[in-house]
Amino acid sequence: FLETNTAETRAALDAINRTSRNTLNELRRLLGVLRGDDGVRSHAPAPTLSDLPVLVAQMKELGLPITVEVEGESSDDRRAVEMSAYRVVQEALTNVIKHAGVTTAVDIRITNRPDALRVEITDDGRGAGASSTPSLPSGRHGLIGIRERVDVWGGTMTAGPRAGGGYAVVAEFPLDGGS
Repeated sequence: FLETNTAETRAALDAINRTSRNTLNELRRLLGVLRGDDGVRSHAPAPTLSDLPVLVAQMKELGLPITVEVEGESSDDRRAVEMSAYRVVQEALTNVIKHAGVTTAVDIRITNRPDALRVEITDDGRGAGASSTPSLPSGRHGLIGIRERVDVWGGTMTAGPRAGGGYAVVAEFPLDGGS
């Protein structure tokens, strides 16, 4: 059969190859997400964007004037991506505490679309030169960690000063096939 149906055999092997590669990539992503920021595995469920209110409350206790806006609906099949998105927000807020100085506004905007999940964190602080808490530990090396979490999903990330002052971190995670 293999010798007489080479086109069908090749197509079947290509499909197996693609499926195997996609499965391995997904496992790598999940293992990276499941490992804690300190490199130690945890049996506690990793936080997702549904846990954002707890994080925001903790950050408000530290003095950050945070507002959150969520557009669109989340869905259960986005859990793994939302774990990465949560960590992006967490790291961006840590960076605000470490680098922004006095802020009067920190805005988090989550946009759920069928084709992508977008998180945007902006502040009106002074930026990297205004460290207010130099000893506060960072989860995953700041912007490098954010970029890694976005890259794993094939997403895009930008970070930098805003035109009127302050700083912005924007990450967009593509969602395969829409939801």
